[in-house]
Amino acid sequence: LTLITAEQVNAKYLLTTNRIKKIAFINDELFAGDDQTPLFKIDLKSLSFNSNYSIKSGTTYQIKSQDKILVTNNQVLEYVTNNWQEIKINSPNSVKNYKDYIKFNQQHFFINFKGIIVADNMFNELYFIKKSGISNVINYKNQLYFGTDNGIFYYVKGELKSLNNKENDSPINSFLIYNNLLFIGTSGKGVLVFDGNKFISIQSTIGFVVEKMVITK
Repeated sequence: LTLITAEQVNAKYLLTTNRIKKIAFINDELFAGDDQTPLFKIDLKSLSFNSNYSIKSGTTYQIKSQDKILVTNNQVLEYVTNNWQEIKINSPNSVKNYKDYIKFNQQHFFINFKGIIVADNMFNELYFIKKSGISNVINYKNQLYFGTDNGIFYYVKGELKSLNNKENDSPINSFLIYNNLLFIGTSGKGVLVFDGNKFISIQSTIGFVVEKMVITK
């Protein structure tokens, strides 16, 4: 693992935008979202971007390459045949202020600032798990893990349970699976590595606030 500062990055492309929140490739197309525009596609050949999408204004929280999912505070959308289609849930609970979304075992998990709305395959709400401070979710080794402002929780039979470990007490900013290991970006403890049983702290990153991790060739 190598950490470099922004000044050390050899920038090949430069586009002027607001503060970028998320950026990811989907179907070999580069998408990003900033503080004001929830989504735009970047053309790396012409160094231009297109934001002509029928998406409500808001803040981008997730752009997921593998699942082709966009999560803003107002909407959850899926990229289908070159179009962004909204995923709507039938729920009596407030369904705004989204933070993340995942499909797991034929159920849909919509995360907002109050907790998790779990819906069936027809997007009808089954139940609500109350838990504030959740920022992201990942499926690792067929187990859902949720990053929160006080560590990682895992999902078991409609409940969230904490991973009791002395390393697991910092706000969780991001997840990345690589070489069958779960890399965890935290605020204050740098990068943690989890194998499903134990945590390993990467000592050289302690003290860093790690918001995003990427795999490079």
